[in-house]
Amino acid sequence: MKHFLFLLLSIFPFIASAQESKSALEPIFLQSSRDSYILGGLLDHLKTNQKDILVQKEIIEILNSINKNLSQVPQENYLLLIDTEMTKAILNYRSNETVSDLSGAQIILAKKRLENNRDEFGPFIKSIFSRMLLDYEPFIQSKVIFNLKNPKYRDVISEKDKRKINLLNKYLGEKLYFFADAPKSFVQGYVSRLCLYALKNLELASYAYKFNRPGQSISSPIFTGLDSAKILIDQLNSKSSSTPQVTPQAVVEKLKIDQDPSPKLDELIDDVSPNNN
Repeated sequence: MKHFLFLLLSIFPFIASAQESKSALEPIFLQSSRDSYILGGLLDHLKTNQKDILVQKEIIEILNSINKNLSQVPQENYLLLIDTEMTKAILNYRSNETVSDLSGAQIILAKKRLENNRDEFGPFIKSIFSRMLLDYEPFIQSKVIFNLKNPKYRDVISEKDKRKINLLNKYLGEKLYFFADAPKSFVQGYVSRLCLYALKNLELASYAYKFNRPGQSISSPIFTGLDSAKILIDQLNSKSSSTPQVTPQAVVEKLKIDQDPSPKLDELIDDVSPNNN
């Protein structure tokens, strides 16, 4: 019985996620004339990894604001604004986690994870962490990153290199600290929170840009599919509010196990299967 309950609780996240598999962000795409590699990659990441319906709703509202504020911004200015704000957000994002200083060994772990597990993460995660590691590469090659805190090399490492590494650690250290050995699900969640932070910053910047810069006379929207996404989020919201929440405790109580739990487990999985909703 003890082993069965452990198995049941271990598959509970799968059972719960089966009820929330569809994303309201799926209909949203960048207009072909407004293509941006970094914004498109961010959107694709959120479609795949952001399952919370309330957060999806918030994202749709943010994208709608950005759409209105930047629709008359010329393409060159639009791309510059996107790249600037996205880069600033990625550099400035901090989590609430307690993080130790990044070591040279952890940088190597992050590099090996990226090189040896190419299919572990999606394109957006791989692209941002590849870029971060590229900034550290000169200090990996020179081995300075491994000797920075060693008193023996204190007078050997130049002040210029020390300043550069300290700046990299300040803005990128936390991200690479987690990427080095945190579970895949944690890294995906961390980057999803970073993406939401970036979109909020872009929304604020878009308001400022709209009221301080002259726009072009022709309107050119940034996104397509926002109306469809709003309809879909309302449907998912309605379904979520009318569907009882499945908890581990409720699962165990429902089973009422006497001897062989297998038939009851099959019944439970059938109950929560998306095909039956």
